[in-house]
Formats: sequence, structure tokens, C-alpha cells
Amino acid sequence: MFIKYDVDNSGYLDRDEFAQLFINMSTDAVTTSDAMKVFDMIDVNNDEKVEFDEFMAIFKETQSQNDMILIEYMFKCIDKDGSGTIETEEIKKFVDDNKVNFSKEELNNLITKIDADNSGAVDLNEFKAAIYEEFKNISY
Repeated sequence: MFIKYDVDNSGYLDRDEFAQLFINMSTDAVTTSDAMKVFDMIDVNNDEKVEFDEFMAIFKETQSQNDMILIEYMFKCIDKDGSGTIETEEIKKFVDDNKVNFSKEELNNLITKIDADNSGAVDLNEFKAAIYEEFKNISY
């Protein structure tokens, strides 16, 4: 997702690139102003760039309220129909839209891993648990 919006391949997202990412991910009506508020929150060193480590730090500090909000927002972005669960087709569409190269088998394994209760859909708690598990050991 980060790489897709880093259109100039600079290794960071400038304000315009970040605004495009934020607006395109949103299922709600958001403005560039909304995107800039989030940009300012993520750009912790205030260098007017969101570098990959700053972008990923959203997921690193899972106990903070801001992280919880961002993870819930990410869930809502994937849950296109607003049902409160992410169905297999929504996960596949999200992966395709963000040009993630998963084989069909890898994608099915991912869905099986995230869908802890085998209900056929991922609820917010399962999603949070998966995000925490994947990102808790990332070091920068």
C-alpha cells in the first residue's frame, strides 16, 4: 500500500501522496483537511514526510488510543459493505486493489489464519489480533 502511493519512488509519502492514500482508503467522505490531520499525527519528526517506518509505527504501538483508532479505521476501509465483518471477497478485493502479490493458496491461508473462529468472516477483534500478531515484532 505504501509503495503504491509513493508515486515518485522517494521512499516517503509527501502530503499529496498521503492525501491520495488516505482518501482512497476511506469508505467515509473525507477531505484533504482530514488527511492532513492524520498526516501530522503520523509525521512524528515533523519533516513533512511520512517515511515507511513512521507509516508502520501506526501498528507498532498497539496500546495507544491513536493506534486503536487507526486499526479500526483500516478495518472499516476493508469492510466496504459496512457489515461489521470482513468477508473473503472484501479481503481479496483489498489485496488486489493494493497490488499485493499473493497466490490463491497464500491468500486462502491468510484468511484462514485471521478468521480465528472459522465463521467465514473476520470481525474487528480477529482483525486487531491479526494486526497485533503481524506487527508486534517489527523492528526499525
